[in-house]
Amino acid sequence: MKLMKRGMVVVLLISLLLISTALSEEEAATETQPVIVEPDDTTNQFTSILSLIADKVTVFIGDIINIEATLKYENSTTAGFAEGQQRRPLGVPKHVLAKVFNEDKLNYDRAYAQEYLELRHNFSDKPYKNITADREDFTLSMRNRLDDVRGLNINNSKFAVHVVYCDQFEKFCKFRVNGVLAPRLYFNDVVDVGKLHDFDLDGKYALKVNSAKFDQCDNQRFCHFGYEGYDLVDVTLERKR
Repeated sequence: MKLMKRGMVVVLLISLLLISTALSEEEAATETQPVIVEPDDTTNQFTSILSLIADKVTVFIGDIINIEATLKYENSTTAGFAEGQQRRPLGVPKHVLAKVFNEDKLNYDRAYAQEYLELRHNFSDKPYKNITADREDFTLSMRNRLDDVRGLNINNSKFAVHVVYCDQFEKFCKFRVNGVLAPRLYFNDVVDVGKLHDFDLDGKYALKVNSAKFDQCDNQRFCHFGYEGYDLVDVTLERKR
């Protein structure tokens, strides 16, 4: 909001500067080349000047909004990393994450996956829930209510499940599991042939997306989806049959 207020002040100053410049140029042109201007022409010229100024101001405001949104997004995505770094006690080694089943056959950027894990300290700040039941349901949240990682411990093998993107129109989500980028996982209600619905973690358990709710705002009467809205993703870890 502070950036927005400063931006509006700058907009007003620029508007005044543009008006002053435009009027100065018009006076200079009148002095060097005397022209008899009818009242209608003067009105048209003034309208054109105001239209030009309005266009420039509109573009400038749009740039300010985009910059503010970008800064907000960058802060939200990096704040979690810094917090994780501070919470991890000095001298405590990073978690050893398990190898994902069939990860050698998947097509993804392995160098980036390593950097991704290094940046997040192998998710050593996350708790890992022991999985013994045939099914484990959990909900992840994205955007302005960030809780997008879940730690799972399956037979002493640790898996960090991170939802990185969901598409509400095509009804799928993308995950990284221990850095490995999984293929698109489609919601349960998508029945098209060839659509993938589960991702094998260890040969015994598979990850599935039940559904997702987008642009949630806790039933607020007034809500800015860009700054307050969040998405909920219902996920299931299920023992393979």
